[in-house]
Amino acid sequence: MGFIALKCPNCSSDIMLDDSREFGFCQYCGTKIIQDRVIIEHKGKIQIDHTKEIENLLIRAQEFISKGNLKEAKNYYNKILDLDANNIDARRGIKNIRDIIVNSVISKAQDLFDKKSYKESEELFKKVVEIDPNNQIALKRLEEFETIICDPNVFIVFKASDMASSFGKLKIKIDNSFDDFISFPSGGRQYKLAVGIHSITFKVSGDYFTKNTKTFNIDNRHTKISFNIKCRWDNKLIIE
Repeated sequence: MGFIALKCPNCSSDIMLDDSREFGFCQYCGTKIIQDRVIIEHKGKIQIDHTKEIENLLIRAQEFISKGNLKEAKNYYNKILDLDANNIDARRGIKNIRDIIVNSVISKAQDLFDKKSYKESEELFKKVVEIDPNNQIALKRLEEFETIICDPNVFIVFKASDMASSFGKLKIKIDNSFDDFISFPSGGRQYKLAVGIHSITFKVSGDYFTKNTKTFNIDNRHTKISFNIKCRWDNKLIIE
């Protein structure tokens, strides 16, 4: 509550009126006095100047960047965008933070790639694409991972009960460059073969000789090929 200094219109005495009331009385002559009130009506938009506030927020964001606290710096840039959605400095700051994070993750992913830790490297390159969907470095690497074989993809399977020629040995030749001898009745083999077309030859040695060759294609790292081997008493190979 406050008071307004006025002059009585009747006796010209100096009086004080309570500003919370619409009228009062002169304590000298008793004249009723009504306060004049001015009502200002504004139509349209009122624009509030946030310049100083934005300047302070920018300073705080830059302080956090210099300390390596990118998360908190980004929070301050977003506060600026809440006040001014088109603020160039804040938008540039957020982009710079994204670039710092992306470059850091790419560096770690590439280091793992060079060490042939492909699974861990791939996960990091995927993270890069989540942050920056158009990052060409990460996209190119992810394409390469489709041709990198990390796990066995060709399986030779047989059961002792299916290998009637128990006195023989199974010889496996892949692409004319790899031989493997399996004494019956062991259970099988598995290999990691590169993307491309391959041939595999099975030979059984014993009293009688027989062989069977198959050609197959490894399309990508998800391709899995299985050969179920059976051998009859006459040494004839059956491949399923």
